[in-house]
Amino acid sequence: MTDSIHTPGPWEKVLVDGPTSEPAGLVVRTVHGKGIVWWDTPCLDPVDYANAQLIAAAPDLLKACQHATSLYDHLALGTLEAAVKYGPDYEPPTDEDCLRTRGLLGDAIAKATDDAPAHAPDVATEDSPSDGSQE
Repeated sequence: MTDSIHTPGPWEKVLVDGPTSEPAGLVVRTVHGKGIVWWDTPCLDPVDYANAQLIAAAPDLLKACQHATSLYDHLALGTLEAAVKYGPDYEPPTDEDCLRTRGLLGDAIAKATDDAPAHAPDVATEDSPSDGSQE
């Protein structure tokens, strides 16, 4: 695998306040405030929210797919071939490795899909990262 050059995650979707009580738009940004994608419209529809949710989940989806690919590669080799490829100190993946990878996949899928309802979803505000970290 090659090193990624995209902006590292995690990313989140955020409603950006306008001059009235209506949102001025929707942004996907890092949890530290670096913008990734901006929808400059006060009339966001459910598809916009779903697209923002999927884009915000992209780094998590990439990480989960990388873990799953690596796990599969190790499991597909078999113990003897893996020892030849990785050396005599090779230890095959454990059940915990499999469960961790399954957890990463499930969490990434949930982040991409769970917060895209047919009405205006709960999203972070412009001033507060959703992970609780300080900017």
